[in-house]
Amino acid sequence: MLPEVQQAGSVLLFWSFGSEVQTRPAMELALAAGKSIALPRIVDGQIEPRSWRPGDPLEPTGFGAMEPATGRTLNTSEIDVVVTPGVAFDLHGYRIGYGGGFYDRLFTSLGESATRVGIGFEIQLVEGTLPRGRFDLPIEILVTQERTIRFTEEGP
Repeated sequence: MLPEVQQAGSVLLFWSFGSEVQTRPAMELALAAGKSIALPRIVDGQIEPRSWRPGDPLEPTGFGAMEPATGRTLNTSEIDVVVTPGVAFDLHGYRIGYGGGFYDRLFTSLGESATRVGIGFEIQLVEGTLPRGRFDLPIEILVTQERTIRFTEEGP
């Protein structure tokens, strides 16, 4: 478990689907360590973090992921760690998601001490620089099945 997660009170994870890294084991570890878990719910084009525990109802989104049907809406200042998916990641901490900009908008609303963590498979890590727009924000840590990369402004 990352030190940032060990020190966190709350972690925003996501319900994986398709070929994404399975997040259920991370949820179980975080809950066993006494962390509060939130899952994203898309409301009016924004991620709304909702508290979640095993057994709480989920409902499908239009693109196949599951999101909480109920749960307390958390203020983004309550989130200590955000775990984010990606289609591809580069060695500068930038990611390409599914094209909605949801996580980039969320990142701008987080407290200063919140940590942005990407999870993916090693094959999703690309050499060079991914295309990015002026609103794209990098993750600080990338975890793959082979390694953990911590990014600085200069790179890994």
